[in-house]
Amino acid sequence: MSQSKSSFNLEQLESRFLDSWQRLGTAPDLAEFLADLDFSQRRHALQVLIPIDIQQRFQAGENVRADLYSPYGDSAIAIAAELFSGEAPDTPAEELQTRFESAPSNSDSESCSVEQPETAATNLITDRYRLINKIGQGGMGTVWLAQQEKPMRRRVAIKIIGKTMDSDEALARFGAERQALAMMNHPNIAKVLDAGMTEDGRPFFAMELVKGIPITKYCDDHRLSIEKRLELMIPVCEAVQHAHQKGIIHRDLKPSNILVCFHDEQPIAKVIDFGLAKALEHTARLTEETLVTEVGRVVGTLQYMSPEQAGSSELDVDTRSDIYSLGVILYQLLTDAVPLETDSLTGKSLIQIVEMIRDLNVVSPSKKLAKNQEKLSEVCALRKTQPNQLARELEGELDWIVLKSLEHDRLHRYQTANGLALDIQRYLNNEPIQARPPSRAYLLKKFVGNNRGLVYSLASIATLLLLGLGVISYFASGLAKANENLEVVNSDLEIEKSKLQTLNEELELAQQQTEQQLKIYLDSFSAIDATSGGIEGISAADVLEQAVGRIGKDVKGDLWAKMLFAVGGSFLGLGEYDKSIRAFERG
Repeated sequence: MSQSKSSFNLEQLESRFLDSWQRLGTAPDLAEFLADLDFSQRRHALQVLIPIDIQQRFQAGENVRADLYSPYGDSAIAIAAELFSGEAPDTPAEELQTRFESAPSNSDSESCSVEQPETAATNLITDRYRLINKIGQGGMGTVWLAQQEKPMRRRVAIKIIGKTMDSDEALARFGAERQALAMMNHPNIAKVLDAGMTEDGRPFFAMELVKGIPITKYCDDHRLSIEKRLELMIPVCEAVQHAHQKGIIHRDLKPSNILVCFHDEQPIAKVIDFGLAKALEHTARLTEETLVTEVGRVVGTLQYMSPEQAGSSELDVDTRSDIYSLGVILYQLLTDAVPLETDSLTGKSLIQIVEMIRDLNVVSPSKKLAKNQEKLSEVCALRKTQPNQLARELEGELDWIVLKSLEHDRLHRYQTANGLALDIQRYLNNEPIQARPPSRAYLLKKFVGNNRGLVYSLASIATLLLLGLGVISYFASGLAKANENLEVVNSDLEIEKSKLQTLNEELELAQQQTEQQLKIYLDSFSAIDATSGGIEGISAADVLEQAVGRIGKDVKGDLWAKMLFAVGGSFLGLGEYDKSIRAFERG
């Protein structure tokens, strides 16, 4: 169903088309954006969308011709012919010849007149700028090639806010860009020459015409070595540093906003398009109107955007966001690739892409080349080097410099653009650089941050293993203690057994001594007649005397003494007092 005239919003259509280009990284199908429009709406849409499409295609390196738009009618071809007369421009700021008088005229209902510059009757703005041709179209407005008529004659670029961009925010943002550029004076930043209002009340500013090409395309076209590319990057960093010192964040640094032109036959890089610039919080407001970014609105180019810029709030963006974008550009100059490849964005919604940017784990330039073997030969040819040599050149210090620029945590990035420039210069001078490979503790912290689910799972498994080892250790300790106690018991038993054996030996000895004692007595008294007290003239005293002799010979120790006392008692009983005393004394 066709949209009604009242519901048709050209600004929203333009915004959706630009978002689609940035999201896909390639040309969206124009037919999808024209399908529900009537003839009048379709004509206006083509006048806005075709210039954007041509500019984006050119920046992507495509060879664009007017007949590319033939499927959309003669009016589409006429709009394209207005821009470059059927031939692809050499630069986005090429001075194109005016084609108004030679544009095809058709009476066909599908055709329309070529869009004329503002104040078409005179093609003049404030009586001093004559518009020649449109050379660019963006979200903020239209860029025209113009001839300044007075007070001097020269070619300039004039940016005029779009017809449909008349909201308070759009006017404030355009005014911010105008004043931001006026505040800066650096050889590598496009100069603002003039500013004012058109006759119909739209802001404009005139700036120097930068007739250059994107820095990446220039390096590839001239097959610059890694060293030459780094040398070209240093003044770009210095230009961004100058803007930061003026309190301005660019917020949309990318190759198409860094154009290389020639001055005195020397290449010079110029930073352009501060249309998304934002004043730092500590500086005065750039305009009387407050610049407010809507919550959830992404401002900038996705593949060059820092993680914090991709967040839901722009209030936390500072100069280090530009450092990240410079890091992406440096990455591309070295490898002909960006950390977030276009293929990975295909089919993703804007919300998904923003999440990818915020969670991106950047692969080092040397590893990126190693993964893309199919393109490696082409990349090396554009840098006049060989694959092995390029890998050695990137690995190490250049990897560290790029990765430091692209740190997810901005506290670990270069804190200034000048810091990045100085490190690049140190590398070129073969001096020690400030960037260093991250510590193991930092790598572990980063790994945990990027793999929380895996780390939690591993931690749970480790906890269970530790608990299991603890239980096993507890029981093993108890078993060892029981074995130790058992050994003590066995040792005590051995001691008791030894004591028992000693006691048995002592008992056996005592028994032998007793038997000896009894035998002495028996032998000594066996001849005594029980009735006469002796035999064959041997008296009892003689028998005792004989026993005393045997006691001294056969018995030793305490038993010997006891037996002497016993014999002494026997002598005492027989009345042999002297012998009794001698036995007692000996005992």
